[in-house]
Amino acid sequence: MNNVQSYNFTEQEGNLCMNMARDALHKYTKEGQRLDVGSVDDILNKRGGVLIQIESSNGFGKLRGNAAIYDGRRIIDAIIDAVIHAASSRSIGSEIHRSEVDDLIIKLSLMEKVTLTKEPTEELTIGESCFIVPDGSGTWLYPTIPDENNWSVDEYINRTFRSSRLNKNEWSNKHVAVVKTKSFIEQNPSGMTILDN
Repeated sequence: MNNVQSYNFTEQEGNLCMNMARDALHKYTKEGQRLDVGSVDDILNKRGGVLIQIESSNGFGKLRGNAAIYDGRRIIDAIIDAVIHAASSRSIGSEIHRSEVDDLIIKLSLMEKVTLTKEPTEELTIGESCFIVPDGSGTWLYPTIPDENNWSVDEYINRTFRSSRLNKNEWSNKHVAVVKTKSFIEQNPSGMTILDN
């Protein structure tokens, strides 16, 4: 996670990243292949991290998959690999099928800055930051969820620890990660992308 560089993403860059995420989802679900990219815009060649959440647009936004990649690989590779993981059975248990793709909404958070801290409450900003417990795979909840549910910083931290099945006290004197993000969401499947925070 220390390999993630610092950025300030624009809406145009977010839209570009979302288009790549949508292309990667189509390629994986319809052909079972990883999207192959040639030369890409400069921002996509930079080292960074992403959080992806895929939801059904039917009903109540049922979560279909999520993934985080923040090991410092190129942003384009992080997007493609996160989409594949989120769409596979490795995510929340059921593979996304090609028949679903046109009814799915992608949420994409680009990591702008990573802070390792023993005092996450001092670093977190609800709606903009993601709290990650570095428990091997890294446990996290999508950064806009606390804002959508009117959670306090403490509740966000506590719920993330509960998701990790770790005791918060085990980490009371250890570093955890607070990630400043810029989040984008499709207004409708394959539709316009809007800034989500």
